[in-house]
Amino acid sequence: MARAKGMTEEMHEEFMAVVLAAQKGNKIAMAYRVPVDAAFEEK
Repeated sequence: MARAKGMTEEMHEEFMAVVLAAQKGNKIAMAYRVPVDAAFEEK
């Protein structure tokens, strides 16, 4: 759908790089059991 709206291959590669970097950061935070900020805790 994004490609139909003009997303280029280069844009897609950059998007995927950002998503994978965020995913790796989440995995590291979970592994080290980094506490969640109080503002984001579920009540």
